[in-house]
Amino acid sequence: MHVGVNLIFLVPGETGGTETYARELVPELVAQRPDLELTFFVNRETGVAGQPWAELGRCVEVPVEARRRSQWVRGEQVLLPELVRRSSCDLLHSLANTAPLRGRFVRVTTIQDLLHRRRVRAHTPARAVFLRFLVPQVIRRSDRVLVPSYWTRAEVLALRACDPARIDVVPHGAGRTPIPAASFEDVQRRYALDRRQTVLVVAPLRRHKQVEVVVDAIAAIPAGRRPLAVLVGEAGGPDAERLRAYARATGVADDVRFAGSVGDAELEALYATAACLVAPAPYEGFGFPAAEAMARGLPVVYADGGSLPEVVADAGIRFEPGRAESLAPAVERILGDPAERARLVAAGRGRAAELSWAAAARATLRAYEAAVGSTATRAS
Repeated sequence: MHVGVNLIFLVPGETGGTETYARELVPELVAQRPDLELTFFVNRETGVAGQPWAELGRCVEVPVEARRRSQWVRGEQVLLPELVRRSSCDLLHSLANTAPLRGRFVRVTTIQDLLHRRRVRAHTPARAVFLRFLVPQVIRRSDRVLVPSYWTRAEVLALRACDPARIDVVPHGAGRTPIPAASFEDVQRRYALDRRQTVLVVAPLRRHKQVEVVVDAIAAIPAGRRPLAVLVGEAGGPDAERLRAYARATGVADDVRFAGSVGDAELEALYATAACLVAPAPYEGFGFPAAEAMARGLPVVYADGGSLPEVVADAGIRFEPGRAESLAPAVERILGDPAERARLVAAGRGRAAELSWAAAARATLRAYEAAVGSTATRAS
């Protein structure tokens, strides 16, 4: 089978969970099926040298820059269909919610989430309107639709854009494969960490991630036992500046560290030394930071919404979304109860072990076969 993989969306270091999905799933597809032929359609920023796709198949550059949304759309909707045709792919797998609307080829599309349909300011108004038009059309034209959780499946079904039988729930693996951690002493100096316990948040500092609730929860914990909050994610832009101002206004500026975007080895060090991870966003299609934390033995406190109750389940502690009075006691429970912490560490590792990229790859390959088979049946 010859599979085209649509990576036009991918800007290394800037694409979040969809980049993790691409980097972890693709090598496992080949491991599960060595005879699989792959062609990767990349943009100018995606890069080839040193990237996993350079070793696993042929790369075709689509001459666009994905940071410019208009070029991304042009590359996907105008240029990609012809490139897929010339490459003689049996199907095209688009990994990041959007896909070409035209072209006579089999389509498999992964819908990570439908955040653009919720009033959470995850996208600019213009982009949200465009996605409200495009995504249902993509779903309608896809031979198979993959979703990472049953919560996302319910969101897709609410669009009434396709037969439920064409939707496959394929949970992601537990995030990035662990690598050796950076020196904690170096990380401690770089981010001015003190000897207090730390609460880690790994999320872009944007409104829809609701990181303000973490600031409020830190403020609600008495100073004598207050942990340090370390925020890993985009540190620039108006949302991040607004959050910095909010921490100052709340009186906890000295208790919050804005780490910005960190390297993988530094993130491993922060995972290894934190007391817990807080996942504050109530709308996650999957929630890679929570899965990664569990895999590394870090207790998770998570907002009771979206897919997180499904992904974490009883391996973490839930809190009411947006309510610091619910989050603060959950954090203190982990900080002050070694037995509860040990229970969560064991439960989290067990839950993360169930989230396998090998299993995701096997289910994805079955979806490919079903998509190609259904198209052949319709053509006969």
